[in-house]
Amino acid sequence: MIQINEEKCSGCSYCVLTCPVDALTSYYVVEVNEKCTECKICYYNCPNYAIILPHGGS
Repeated sequence: MIQINEEKCSGCSYCVLTCPVDALTSYYVVEVNEKCTECKICYYNCPNYAIILPHGGS
């Protein structure tokens, strides 16, 4: 499952808005839930490079 680097995350919610399975939520910090399919759409849309892919994938 992906992770969010909270130090880099600005809270812009681009990842939340682009996730096709609603695996991300954003209130005060972005959180990932079990719906995540590791499709990487959030990774490619994050302007702050705050998405950490599993196993260091790209």
